[in-house]
Amino acid sequence: MGKNAAVGLVVLVLAAVGTGAAVSTEDDATAAKLATQVCSSCHGPGGDSTSPTFPKLAAQQQAYLAMQIRTFKSARGRNEPEAHDYMLGMAALIDDATVDALARYYAHQPPPAGKKGPPVLIERGRHLFEQGSPERGIAACASCHGKDAAGNGIFPRLAGQHAPYVVHQLKAIQQRLRDSPVMHGIVKDLTPDEIDAVAAYVQSL
Repeated sequence: MGKNAAVGLVVLVLAAVGTGAAVSTEDDATAAKLATQVCSSCHGPGGDSTSPTFPKLAAQQQAYLAMQIRTFKSARGRNEPEAHDYMLGMAALIDDATVDALARYYAHQPPPAGKKGPPVLIERGRHLFEQGSPERGIAACASCHGKDAAGNGIFPRLAGQHAPYVVHQLKAIQQRLRDSPVMHGIVKDLTPDEIDAVAAYVQSL
């Protein structure tokens, strides 16, 4: 689906369901229609995307999803090209109640299955994820994202995420295309090989 067509469909769905509903069940109905009729074209049914360009949203942390959609709405903090190409126009049309309902919808979807990769690469990624590299000042990813990479609040779920997407986002943070000061300080010294290893590990979970 092209960007203009997707934006048009967002408008139609919101107009059909209503955007100012005060009752949460109505907000949930709006979110479910958007997720099914619009968001699924990129993020897959139930948020289990098949394309590494688009992140898996299924079972993602609700607080993190709401924060990211609002970041897209504000047009600040997400400056990687894909954010502009796919999300900014659509997120701007969604009101706050629907943002919260969309986040709630995806947070309650079944978690995506992991995808195995090269065992040596995954083991290296596991070590970095769980222990970091203290001698280089690199904190363990698990300290925020949890040992099982399920995330916590504003710290996103990484388990089962597409490895190429994780690689792309870590590099975007390194290059300050994503406004994430805490993460930048943690990942700024990761090498490309280490980024590949961490991405392969979380994808396997």
